Amino acid sequence: MRVSLSNSARLLYVASRDKNNNVINGLNGSTELFRLSISANQLVGGLAEIGAKMSDTKQVFSPAQRSLLTDVLNRIIPPKDKLPGAGNLGISEYIERVASANANLTRLFNDGLAKIEVVSGQNFSNLPNATKDELLRRVESDSPKFFDQLVLHCYNGYYTNQTVFDAIGYKLPDPPKPGAQPELLDVSLLDQQRKRDPFWKKV
Repeated sequence: MRVSLSNSARLLYVASRDKNNNVINGLNGSTELFRLSISANQLVGGLAEIGAKMSDTKQVFSPAQRSLLTDVLNRIIPPKDKLPGAGNLGISEYIERVASANANLTRLFNDGLAKIEVVSGQNFSNLPNATKDELLRRVESDSPKFFDQLVLHCYNGYYTNQTVFDAIGYKLPDPPKPGAQPELLDVSLLDQQRKRDPFWKKV
């Protein structure tokens, strides 16, 4: 089964990049990022369905890879104040479920995690945070496809997690009544994104 991400998840991903298309490390502005996801209730419903369908999916990561992925996710979204790090929140389990449903994604993540092990000398967890971040920037440069997927699924899993909802005070909208028309997107929420300099190249 190929996992298809909603537009709201992709919007969160774009908002997590700076003008040079690098990952914005940390949780500064996390609430603003999340509130861009207007259709979060639809996205959460889709993720719940995916999780139910993949409840018996085979494991595709080794224990060492899961531990490494947890440490890496804690650098992509580190803990801050009352918000947990992505690794501590268990987003590695979500990523493994998604990866196990797609052979190409399984291979991409296994190769990417192996790359991190190589550049860190298989000692990532014991390195200072600044060194971890430097190594991850190297991996991002050397393996951009893997890193894009890593960040995308990290944000997708994190910003649809009930613990994060509770921490930032977000409540999912009530299910619409039969026959009700969905609310239109409040385009003013995109103003901050529109003010940013383009990070893509014209070809």
